[in-house]
Amino acid sequence: TIPPVDASTTDWHDDWPDTVSRDCLVEWFNLARKCDPKAKLILNNSGILTYRGTNVTCWKYNEKMLDYLVEHDAPLDVIAEEAHFVQDLTDPAKVIEILDRFSKYKKEFWITEFDVITPDDQLQADYTRDFLTACFSHPSVGAFLLWGFWEANHWQPSAAMYRNDWTPKPSGKVWEDLVLHKWWTREEGKTNAAGEYKTRGFLGDYVVEVRSGGKTVKRKFKLPKEGTTLEVSLP
Repeated sequence: TIPPVDASTTDWHDDWPDTVSRDCLVEWFNLARKCDPKAKLILNNSGILTYRGTNVTCWKYNEKMLDYLVEHDAPLDVIAEEAHFVQDLTDPAKVIEILDRFSKYKKEFWITEFDVITPDDQLQADYTRDFLTACFSHPSVGAFLLWGFWEANHWQPSAAMYRNDWTPKPSGKVWEDLVLHKWWTREEGKTNAAGEYKTRGFLGDYVVEVRSGGKTVKRKFKLPKEGTTLEVSLP
């Protein structure tokens, strides 16, 4: 039996304006944008999705900062969550509910430090599958990063997806199945009379190979949400 988590008692450093002013936070984002106009500027925190999704104190803390940044036109691109899970597994439906709540800011939401710290390999695999699927299904989620994957080089060895000898744990197999198979587009086909071929695919980076008359051309391209058209000419 997993004991209840009292997230309401957790200190989320709500005294940050007493250490530095809110204007400093806005200034930092503006300076970062000036230094690198192409960089993704991120507000990263933890506790939004963990603690079984009950940490209202953390939500309000983050919303307080986000409201101020948005009101003062800070160039914020991404809201991020560290997402270290121990005994506080959040129901996938609750994950979706929280992501919906933060989507009001019209920013990408990134998972920056995901792991499930438990000696129960099957529980780790099941929650990796469920949490990853919930995040993948939400339109605001733009990136998903692990906080390590190999047991010999992980801050919490029990959270690794691969053992010391590189054999995959059940969670590693789940990751490979979803990321490299179910959510990986591999398509092939013939063009129509106009030389066109259309298909649907998951967003991301691609390599297309076109073959005709004994000639082959390869092109790299990126598939965005709005779709794209790639023109390829054979020599």
